[in-house]
Amino acid sequence: MRLGLIGFGTIGQTLIQSLQDDPSLEWVAVMDTSEQAKAKAARSLPESVRITDHLEDLLEARPDFVIEAASQGAVRAFAEPLLREGISLMILSTGAFADRDLFYQCVEQARANRARILVPTGAIAGLDAVRALAERPIYKAILTTTKPPDSLQDAPYVQEHDMDLFRYSSVTQIFEGSPFEVVQAFPRNTNVAMAFTLALEGKIEPVVRVQVDPTSRENVHELFVDGEVGCLQMKVRNKPFPLNPKTSYLAALSAVRTIRDLLSPIQIGG
Repeated sequence: MRLGLIGFGTIGQTLIQSLQDDPSLEWVAVMDTSEQAKAKAARSLPESVRITDHLEDLLEARPDFVIEAASQGAVRAFAEPLLREGISLMILSTGAFADRDLFYQCVEQARANRARILVPTGAIAGLDAVRALAERPIYKAILTTTKPPDSLQDAPYVQEHDMDLFRYSSVTQIFEGSPFEVVQAFPRNTNVAMAFTLALEGKIEPVVRVQVDPTSRENVHELFVDGEVGCLQMKVRNKPFPLNPKTSYLAALSAVRTIRDLLSPIQIGG
């Protein structure tokens, strides 16, 4: 399978490093707008890999599958054109789908051109069980995200309300709203919230809560779903990525696992 990558950051580099020895995969193009990232890609990748900042070059490399590991802006700019060409796409910046028009347009392009859109579980878990529960009525769905103060301090919501998160001495809830409100309030938390929302398949809009914990260095995500079939409760404590503390290690490995499952003769979960 011929692979293309948008975004040569922490997750993008992890994907290539983890999968480069698989003989059934061929990296054909890496796209990034950063000159520094492109230079690093040129130093670390084979000459056969096309390194570019233009979509046209990525398309000319004829990938079968492209992984977006860049930003919500990259999804908005490139998802539809890729799907229109029949190229399947894995999207990591799932928060872009808070734009419902964009989401439905991408789904229609994928359907019309026999492409697929893959959304990995990222920094959370249990989305296969959430989707199974959503086959029947759902009564309540809650996502609670807890982070250390420095991970939340730059969020628009915190800045607009002039909040000093370092003054708290224990776990404190600072926000509650819909996943679509999180887009504006805490953009970096949007990917988790939207992945959870998509897994519920429109059966219910989840409540999203954000908490600050001054005693922890981990990002913690708790899912709660109550429905006709039963109740799901799950907590994930994410260690930060060693080379980039702003990225959850699990999110990077979730993307790797999603690619491996495309080639595996057996799929467990998902």
